[in-house]
Amino acid sequence: MISEDLIWYAAYGSNLSEERFLYYINGGTPVGTTRNYTPCNDIIPPRETRPYELNFELFFARHADSWSGGIAFIDNVQDNEINTLAKLYLISKTQFNHLAKQETQTPGLVNIDFKEAENEGRTVFKRPSWYGLVLFLGHVENIPVFTLTEERTIESFTKPSEKYLMTIASGLRQTHNLSNDEIFHYFSKLKGVGEYYKFFELYDVVNGRINHAAEYMRIILDDYAKEYSRMPEGELKSQKKIDMENLMRQYYGEIRIDYLGEAFN
Repeated sequence: MISEDLIWYAAYGSNLSEERFLYYINGGTPVGTTRNYTPCNDIIPPRETRPYELNFELFFARHADSWSGGIAFIDNVQDNEINTLAKLYLISKTQFNHLAKQETQTPGLVNIDFKEAENEGRTVFKRPSWYGLVLFLGHVENIPVFTLTEERTIESFTKPSEKYLMTIASGLRQTHNLSNDEIFHYFSKLKGVGEYYKFFELYDVVNGRINHAAEYMRIILDDYAKEYSRMPEGELKSQKKIDMENLMRQYYGEIRIDYLGEAFN
């Protein structure tokens, strides 16, 4: 028998990482952030987790001080051509309300009308708010699936921090068993990432290289790219490309110049 108190929460951002999500339940300050979360009255761990896909576009926008950059949202209009990777947590309605309270930094109690969300496809519990919209996504094993996003249409995008992307990458490995190359390609197509990250910078982030050596190598590669783009076609430019590819192989391993994007073309 299915408990009417249980729902699926579909996470698509940093909460893809189960370690990160559990701070909403247990309280505390997650690594990489400055924010302290209060524990939920119901601290039972998720009864089950599983991979999931959303037909809503994922992007990065706004600016969260706790993450020092843009954060993940999904569009509030469904698009069946899009597959955003997510993770389902089987939790209580009390826990989802507590999650929503903290995501929207609501001082009082949050009491979401789940029945309205299910009947109408959505419900707004706080406005204006970044995550004040609850979307109903259907049922999995007769249990309703819900997620949070912004009610307003977002048209400008913000660069997410390296630590934020690394947290999501951890969740993608955990939940969908993706390789670093697969995560790299997944991120590179998202609004808020493609405009602001050079591909070799993003490749470093996905591979966990966010140290001084990586920063130094990025400067070198960027200088190569700028010089290469200014050179006329000919033998010298061809040799420059070979030099850059050799440098990349030393740093990244076997990798082609075009794999890391337009900066080198």
